[in-house]
Amino acid sequence: MYLPPLQAKDDAHVAVSGNVTIHPSAVIAPGVLLQAAPEGHIVIGAGACIGMGVVLHAYAGTIEIQEGASLGAGVLMVGSGTIGTNACVGSSSTILNASIQSHELVPSGTILGDRSRQIAVEPEPKPSAPPAPVATPTPEVQTTVEADPWGNTPPAPEPETQPVADPSPETTVINPDIDPKAKSTAYGQSYVNDLLSTLLPHRNQQFSPPSS
Repeated sequence: MYLPPLQAKDDAHVAVSGNVTIHPSAVIAPGVLLQAAPEGHIVIGAGACIGMGVVLHAYAGTIEIQEGASLGAGVLMVGSGTIGTNACVGSSSTILNASIQSHELVPSGTILGDRSRQIAVEPEPKPSAPPAPVATPTPEVQTTVEADPWGNTPPAPEPETQPVADPSPETTVINPDIDPKAKSTAYGQSYVNDLLSTLLPHRNQQFSPPSS
């Protein structure tokens, strides 16, 4: 816990307000504020030591600093309560409607008593998750048909057809090395023979095979 340094006082001014009783042997440092509400009372016993900047605010009860008790610099005591004999309260401590037993030692920066007036600390906001990606719709392709100015209904487009290749004529070839008497035959050969007979009329006499 961070404790801010206390600034020294240039004068021995002590502020006292309300019903406050101080023993002549008590030691009070500069900058002390002793304030008692109309229904409160402050009593400082013999030999008590009140450090610089101590604030005692009594209301609805009595704040009593008994004999030989010591309050460090910057102590705040509010409400009602008792600091027992020869007790020691460290600097910058806060006591709210609480009491300290005799010969008890309270470390510096301690908070005792009612904590109902705590400051609520809001939690840090958590980072939000990134938004999910939005799918982009695919544009639809629309086919536009121009209207006929004469009011005729345009014909529906015919489906595209792919040309079918003509099947090539099947040919059967017999290897003449195996059977020399075998003739090679082929489908569609008559058209070729007619064409050759027209162009070469003597072809049959020269190339006709001998009769067996």
